[in-house]
Amino acid sequence: MAKNKNKQKKTRSKKNSSVKADLSYAKPGNSQGSIGNVTSSVLSNQTAGLCNPWSPHAKGSKVPDSENSKSVPYTMVWHKSLTTDANGALAVNVRGRMASSLKQASLMTSSQVTTWDADENVTNYSEYSTAFDRFRIVSWGIRMYSTLAPTEQAGTIRIITSPESANNGQNYDGSLFEEVVTIPLSTKDIFWVSKAQGISARDYVSYSTTANYWDSLFVAVTGAKASSTALTMEITMNVEAQINFGSVTATLATPSATHKPHVMQAHSSVMSRVGSAILSPLGAIVNMFDKEAKKELMNAARESAPYVRAAAGYLKNNPQLLQLAM
Repeated sequence: MAKNKNKQKKTRSKKNSSVKADLSYAKPGNSQGSIGNVTSSVLSNQTAGLCNPWSPHAKGSKVPDSENSKSVPYTMVWHKSLTTDANGALAVNVRGRMASSLKQASLMTSSQVTTWDADENVTNYSEYSTAFDRFRIVSWGIRMYSTLAPTEQAGTIRIITSPESANNGQNYDGSLFEEVVTIPLSTKDIFWVSKAQGISARDYVSYSTTANYWDSLFVAVTGAKASSTALTMEITMNVEAQINFGSVTATLATPSATHKPHVMQAHSSVMSRVGSAILSPLGAIVNMFDKEAKKELMNAARESAPYVRAAAGYLKNNPQLLQLAM
């Protein structure tokens, strides 16, 4: 009789420990910092890759939403040199899309752009639009710098973030915009990060679309050296594209990213706190986004921990439910 009791005790203990092992992620304060059954370092890397286009985790990344289509991730880098007019001024508008993505001012007053040149597509647009069917942006941003000699880097640069494209008669003093940064043109490196305008930014669209789903950048330089290449832009877009199925390249597509709602939420929270224009070295920017991603994920873990522990406790007391689920 005693032997049977001991045997039952051992069996019960074994069942409980197997349940406990399966639910070990529910324990807060894990030394690995686990959230769900994936370590927080992996999740924070994914979040940083969505937020920061220059993150080591951005290249080759995919959006971990509920989209199930196979895709090909790639990074596009486009350099654009900009020249001032006879008054030492220039203006440019860059949008988060492939077609008609950039336009330069051809005529400016002291406070407005009165005429714009024709829109330009991204570099190698025809090659991308032929190879792929549709695309969506994972993250994108612009690095700006002056290539003039230090002694010639007079003038100021005004960085304006706008949800809309710039038009004729566009005022560039910043009075009509929420986020404006004015700094000397001599600033070594200026980074600007675009933000998604809601969930539509995560939809696949045609390469020819001219709709705005991301914040656009409007830059105005004044007081610089006349008729000089005063500013260079390095535009980086991390893209997820769908291949024209039936073509010889169709086998290059790989499965979509696993859906991770907590990563998408963390990305949204981080971007709502961080400004678009960032005046820091690239290494500092990478560290900042990594830190913000980890902080947001840990906040999410703390908020959900009571619910996870309650569910874990219920399953621990009813192990048969877990066995059914498996």
